[in-house]
Amino acid sequence: QGVNSDLCVIVTVRGDSMAPVIPDGALVMIDCFIKTVEKTGIFAFSLGGDVFVKRIIPAARAKDGKIPALTLISDNPAFVPVALIGPQMKALRITGKVRAVLNLSIE
Repeated sequence: QGVNSDLCVIVTVRGDSMAPVIPDGALVMIDCFIKTVEKTGIFAFSLGGDVFVKRIIPAARAKDGKIPALTLISDNPAFVPVALIGPQMKALRITGKVRAVLNLSIE
């Protein structure tokens, strides 16, 4: 799938903010080569000292070619979307893009 295994990590997701797509306790493979948001996708990132996995939707590019805003969305509708605009986006550090989800619940 075009993923360099040396640049990937597998982590456990805690919480239900991305359910049902990524349930609590699921493993996600993160492609750490991807450090920017060019189009909508699910990313791992840090913001304000915390680490998250969320869907990120970039706003349409401005005339200067830059993306002026990002919306951080949880797939679980109980969580409110967060908009980062202009200078607020500087606090966001992309760890990588989620490339696979593995739910290991065994009953």
